[in-house]
Amino acid sequence: MANEFMFNLSVLLLKEGKSWVAQCLEFDITAQGKTPKDAKKTFENTLLGQFILDVEQGKKPLEGIPQTPKIYFDLIERVKPRQQERKSIYVPQSIPSVRAASANYLQMAGAA
Repeated sequence: MANEFMFNLSVLLLKEGKSWVAQCLEFDITAQGKTPKDAKKTFENTLLGQFILDVEQGKKPLEGIPQTPKIYFDLIERVKPRQQERKSIYVPQSIPSVRAASANYLQMAGAA
């Protein structure tokens, strides 16, 4: 396919109160869950939903979504990630313009 896109994203996992937040760095996309695992799953579903919405509207996937606010990059500088996990994200064939997606999850300690 002529316009195929691959996404390799960095995602911060932050504890906020009783919830975990997954914040993408390259695009301002956020999701939350009760555990880090839940936040990852919710993030992946949110990302796939955005891909589908963009393709249905005739846009490039994630076109027009700004980068996350600078505060999250500053947080990485102040508080080093406690754990890292690279994970492929399943992309259904019904989203033909997205060839592959993966996330590097950075779980933060002492941040919220």
